[in-house]
Amino acid sequence: MMTYIFAIVVSSWLLAELWYAWRLRDPQPKKTDESSLLILWGSVILGVSAGAWIALSHKTAFQQADLIQWLALVLMAVGVIGRAWVISTLGKFFTVNVRIHQQHELKTDGFYRRVRHPSYSFLLLTFVGFCIQLNHWLAALAVMIPVLLAFQRRIVVEEKVLLTHFGNAYQEYMSKTKRLIPWISWVIVH
Repeated sequence: MMTYIFAIVVSSWLLAELWYAWRLRDPQPKKTDESSLLILWGSVILGVSAGAWIALSHKTAFQQADLIQWLALVLMAVGVIGRAWVISTLGKFFTVNVRIHQQHELKTDGFYRRVRHPSYSFLLLTFVGFCIQLNHWLAALAVMIPVLLAFQRRIVVEEKVLLTHFGNAYQEYMSKTKRLIPWISWVIVH
């Protein structure tokens, strides 16, 4: 049964991300994206593929308790649903390409009250659950290293654009919030 639920959660995650990429893309992308979307997708595909291959081809030395696997599924589901929720709160201002709309407003309430990039926070939660499901430390590293590096690049690009557009207001907002995880500073250098 857990295998079916895992397949449903992963399929939902993949379909949601494909829908965002297709439906919420900017039809006339600007150079402000700096290819960060392509790098992000490439890193995710590379990392998930490598992690899945490692997990499937190398047996682990330990057995995970069912409770841990269920927790991983819950983390993944919360991540997928939370990301969809965050994206819906941004409405027309969310695109998969980095850009600013003419009427763009700086969102600082809801999830944005403590974290500047909550859609990535929830995506990170999904990846953590996925890595736990893989049940192999090397597979988890193969997934998370490229994903975290791509997140870092993407966030730097986004914040540069937001700083250019909102100036001091965004600088002040940055001083009051964390990038991805409430109360925890991002460990990779800016």
